[in-house]
Amino acid sequence: MLIYDSKYSFNTVRLTKLFGLVATLVCFILIIFFVYAVRPDTYPLLRLASLLPIIWFSYKYGSLGAVSSAALINALIIVEASITHEPSNTYISQLFILANAITSMVLGAAITELKRKNNKLKQTNNELKEQLTQNTALAAKMVSVQENERKHLSQELHDELGQNLTALKTDLAILSHLSNEDTQSFVTTLKNNANSMYDSVYQLMHYLRPRELDELGLEKAITQGRLKSLLHKENIKYQPQFKLDNSLSKDHEIAIYRICQEAVTNCMKHSNASKLIINIINSDEFIELTISDNGTLVTPTDNSGHYGLAFIEERTTALGGTFKVFKQNGFTIKVKLPLSFDGAIN
Repeated sequence: MLIYDSKYSFNTVRLTKLFGLVATLVCFILIIFFVYAVRPDTYPLLRLASLLPIIWFSYKYGSLGAVSSAALINALIIVEASITHEPSNTYISQLFILANAITSMVLGAAITELKRKNNKLKQTNNELKEQLTQNTALAAKMVSVQENERKHLSQELHDELGQNLTALKTDLAILSHLSNEDTQSFVTTLKNNANSMYDSVYQLMHYLRPRELDELGLEKAITQGRLKSLLHKENIKYQPQFKLDNSLSKDHEIAIYRICQEAVTNCMKHSNASKLIINIINSDEFIELTISDNGTLVTPTDNSGHYGLAFIEERTTALGGTFKVFKQNGFTIKVKLPLSFDGAIN
């Protein structure tokens, strides 16, 4: 066992443990000699308790500690037996020597292998933690790129298509005053189509980059903004509870708004709920976001694919938070975000 164990290089940690083993063994010998010198009649008790230090050394130092302590204890038993020259004592000492040797080999091998497995598990755990950190940073980067692309696309829609539609609506309004009765219905149809196109573009612009978040701030955007109006159109009672003591970073504000936006969309599309509650609070270290409705069933469409929940989880992971879903007495989403996170979106 010692030869097998010695194939591993002796680094600083192993040498320190070796010196500790030697020092402990020396102290152990001195204690035994002192007890035996003071009370020689305690030798049978000392011999009976000889397995206890072997067990302790095996647990502390593995096979090296087991073999070293067993060899030392057996040597002391042999010395004492050779001094007394009593046949019965010699016979009993042989049994203890055999028991100590077997115990040290079994415990040493088992605990050494257990320590190796434990070290391997620790190494694997560290690798998984490093991989998790990399995945979280990648998710944060992906969300950052996605948000920048949405912002750019929203701006392009506003500057190009939005202005052209506004100009078209103006021209149609002028044309309606200049047209006669025969073409008036045709111009009205064009105006309605232009208004529908403008509303669609406005909704798409808001989905890509909610301007109310920049103009009103997070609290008013959630409690009084578009989310409230959308739920009101669907006859869903909206109860926002917003209580944040600390100012949030832009990344946290965007993530919280996007999560609420996606939850509201899911509620309107896939639930028959009549009430939606959004509760946002914070502690010294975390932001807790709870979104719950009283829906009794979920009716996903054929192409839903649970992308909404995946989107929420993606946003949560990007900020190093946790995400849980409960389907009891309705549908509840709980998100917990740390206020300070090194892998936050850049």
